[in-house]
Amino acid sequence: MMRFVVLHHEGFGEPHFDVMIESSADGLLMTWRAIDWPPVAGDELLRIGDHRREYLDYEGPISNNRGNVRRVVAGVCELSSSESPITIRIIEPQPLLILLRKSDQPEVWRVVEVD
Repeated sequence: MMRFVVLHHEGFGEPHFDVMIESSADGLLMTWRAIDWPPVAGDELLRIGDHRREYLDYEGPISNNRGNVRRVVAGVCELSSSESPITIRIIEPQPLLILLRKSDQPEVWRVVEVD
């Protein structure tokens, strides 16, 4: 199982949610930017650069005056991925299944299913 966190990011561009998931036990966090949390089918998430593991536990100001982040939810999940689709099964704190599929645009992922 992998850890994940969803951070609400304000004070730098439009407020949004950063969905961050461990890609390996000691690797960087795969990160998507979402307009809303929790997602619903049809939402689009933007795949952005991988982030440092410190964000799993961090809340507060971001360096270089890039706003602040506040934890919305954190827990453990299972990630089954290929190039597309990616299935995220949140186990704790509350079960949630999210299926993401790449769209025609390389960084844009569409939420296909939420259960």
